[in-house]
Formats: sequence, C-alpha cells, structure tokens
Amino acid sequence: MNERAENAKTKRNRKRGNADGSIWKVTTRQGAVRWRWAVTLGYDEAGKQIRPSGTSRTKSEAELALRDILTRKGNGEVAVPQDITLDAFILRWKEEKRPYIAASTAEQREIYIRAYVPAELKAMKIQAIRLQHLKALDQSLIARKLSGNTRRKVFSLLKSVLVMALSEGVIAVNPAVSLQIRATLEEQQQSSKKKILEPDEVRRFFDHAAGHPFYPPIYTMFSLGLRRGEALGLRWTDVDFKKRTIRIEQQVRLVGNKAELSVPKTINAKRTISFSEDLARILEEQQEQQNGWRDVCDSVWTETGLVFTTQIGTMVHPKNINNTCYKLCRQLGMPPFSSHTGRHTHISARLSRQEISVEMLAATVGHKDSKITQEVYRHLFDSERQAPAFDLSDFMTAALPDSPDENKDTTGEPS
Repeated sequence: MNERAENAKTKRNRKRGNADGSIWKVTTRQGAVRWRWAVTLGYDEAGKQIRPSGTSRTKSEAELALRDILTRKGNGEVAVPQDITLDAFILRWKEEKRPYIAASTAEQREIYIRAYVPAELKAMKIQAIRLQHLKALDQSLIARKLSGNTRRKVFSLLKSVLVMALSEGVIAVNPAVSLQIRATLEEQQQSSKKKILEPDEVRRFFDHAAGHPFYPPIYTMFSLGLRRGEALGLRWTDVDFKKRTIRIEQQVRLVGNKAELSVPKTINAKRTISFSEDLARILEEQQEQQNGWRDVCDSVWTETGLVFTTQIGTMVHPKNINNTCYKLCRQLGMPPFSSHTGRHTHISARLSRQEISVEMLAATVGHKDSKITQEVYRHLFDSERQAPAFDLSDFMTAALPDSPDENKDTTGEPS
C-alpha cells in the first residue's frame, strides 16, 4: 500500500498522548478506508524519535496492534533506549519550541542553560536524573549567590524539558514535580529595588528629570503603564492627538545587545489606549524637539518614524532608559528603580483610586489575565497602609443584643 497516498488524505484526530499511542482514520487514493496507528517509544542515540506504526483494515484491529506493542513494551520485549542525555534532549526541546517564541526569548533561554546548567548534569542520561540531582543544582546556584528569581528561571526551563520528556514517553516520572525554589533567608532580608514609587517620589523624580532627553519616554511609561519596549516602539502614526488615543503595534526588543523592532510581546499587548491632556502636552513638546533635531542634523538624520529617538533619529537602546533612571536616582539620593517600576506604579495607582475595574485595566495594560494585574502588579501605597484605629469597645457594644421592651409581652400568649 502506498503510505504517501494515505498520508496525503490523512487528517489526524489524536485522542491519546504520545506515550499511549495514536489511532486515526486514513483514506487511500482508491477511496478505501484504513486505520493508522503509531506510538512513541523513545529516542535513539542521535535524538531521533523511535515511533513504530502500522495500518489496519479496521479500527478494532488497529487498537489490538497498538495494545500489543504497548504490552510488549511493558514486558520489556520492546527495547526503549536508555542512553539519551539531558543535553541531547534539550536540543530537541529547543527545536520543538523555536517556532513559537521570539528570537530574544530563545537567546535568553540559551544563555541560562549554558551558564547555569552544569556540564555533568547535561551529560547524564535523562532517565537517570532524580530529585536529589536537581536539589544539588539549586544548592550550587545558591552558593554562586544567584537570586531566587534567577534560580526559578533556570528550573522553569528544566521543568519544561522534563515535562516534554514525560509526555513523549522518554521518562516515566518527572523528578521536578515536587521541586520548590525558595528565596534564602539572606535574600529575604536584603533590600531590593522598589516595585512602586510614592506620589511624592514620582514628583521629585520628574522635577529633577525635566529637560533630560529621556524625560518624555519615561513619563509616557508612567502615564500609560507601558512596557519599556512598547514605549520605544511607538510611531507618530500610532498617536491620534484628536481622539487622544495611542495604538500599541510594535516594540523594541533586545537580541543579544542589539535593539530591533518586533511585534508586541503577546497577542493581548496589541491594544489602543486613551491618553490624558498632560501626556498630550509632553508628546507635542517631543514632536517639536524632534523636529529641531532633524533640522540641525539635516542629512545625518535617520528617519524611523518613531516617537522617541536619539538626537540623530536612530532607535533608542532600551538599556539606556534604565541606566538613565539609575543615574537620576543616584543624583536624588533615591533608591534605584527600573523603567518597569512605572508600569507597577501606574497599575497600583489606578486600582487604589478604584477608577477602573481590574478587568478593564488588564486589557489597557495588555495582560491576558486580570489575576496577573491584581496579584503581581498591585502594591499598596504608604497611605493605604495607614488604616484607621480599631475601637474594640465600640465593636463589643455593637455586638450586644437590643434591650427588651418592658411593655412588650414576651410570653407569646394573648393578653
């Protein structure tokens, strides 16, 4: 039978995971109906998938053939390779994920795996990795003074690799299921960068930053709750001064250390946001200033159409925004904060005023789930922590039952 002819008219309808096998209907060129089965048993030394398959006349025959090979596998009659190293499977995992992630994300994953997953662990057979090996890795990363956040990222990648190995039948148990990555006591006691700024800190910062070339993009991030890349990716064609709206259509991201334009971070990140009168003034001043730079530069000017550029029209490097925030904070004697603090501050301020629902705000800032908006980005300002005093005596008095009416008959009998 010509299998290519079968596959040309095949539409799979998987009802099982790879470890349990798959059965689907196929139609030959002659119009005959057949049933195809296949099951993943593992990978060979080169990382190539071992997937026996066959074709049966009826569905029941295909199910019987599939059960037979799975039974033989369970009895040890079908050999499943046990010499696939973690390193070899990580290569397969990266290829599997590559079509679905941005180049910058792929590069970041590569850096984390190369820098923090030791060669001796990569050389181990993936089937031999146990929970104690992962715990030992965590202890070694703690000894290197890596933060809990960095360690969580490393193990998030390893867990993803192991989940894929489990789903494809390469391992029988995922050793990372019960692994918990916690901040050390020392890390918990360390002061970190502030998540939000108090109103007076925002005022002090922008009073000091007035006149700085990066004042407009930083102000925009605080005003709209934008991610750094979203602000730097804004084009003048995205700004509607008449309707007071801004479209988020692209972002500036880092690939290596090079800034480049790309689509927004997620599908939800593409959105239209209303902006206020104060930001309108900032953007109008930015447009005038940019026109002045263009006139001075003349032929040296690079036209990008971006709202925020360098003084010769080129794209602003994202790291320069954070470096500017740190420098201005040092000058003010303030704790340092990154550009993302503007996003946290914006969300917390709007929710504290209860001027917008958390669901609407999630859509405004480009979050897929309002739980992220509420649980990750909502922080209390100092003024919200100052609750009024609690009067226990008033509470107890209010809890007393009403005094009975002396003239009221409480027997329930007619007078």
